[in-house]
Amino acid sequence: MFDRTTSGSTLKWLSIVDEFTRECLCLKVDRSITSEDVIDTLAELPSADELCTLAPEYLNPHWPMLNAPLVQRWHADGYAVSCWTVDSPSTMAHLIDMSVDVIITNRIGHLVNLIAARGVTAPAEPGGAESSC
Repeated sequence: MFDRTTSGSTLKWLSIVDEFTRECLCLKVDRSITSEDVIDTLAELPSADELCTLAPEYLNPHWPMLNAPLVQRWHADGYAVSCWTVDSPSTMAHLIDMSVDVIITNRIGHLVNLIAARGVTAPAEPGGAESSC
């Protein structure tokens, strides 16, 4: 969201709310919030302690929130990564290149053809890496 101050300066804020509990997990306010700022903020949520308590096998963000270093970090921490909803073959290819484990799509034929053309094998079961907890 954004607004302008009385002097005309832009003011933006990023609010992240848990849809289940309605708890505000993050409220960031700044003159500028870039997509990298959003990704960096999301990479910090949930906290490592919360992940250890919840012990998920998969982390499931919306695909635009992913980048290669984040996927690598989550894999190193023992989590599989799935993302949703990817209908563009070029985006599917990009996510495969980042080693995303599961891609949820409405265009399964495109994904199957892309996987077959690239010779991609099924990912290992989640939890293969040693947990950082």
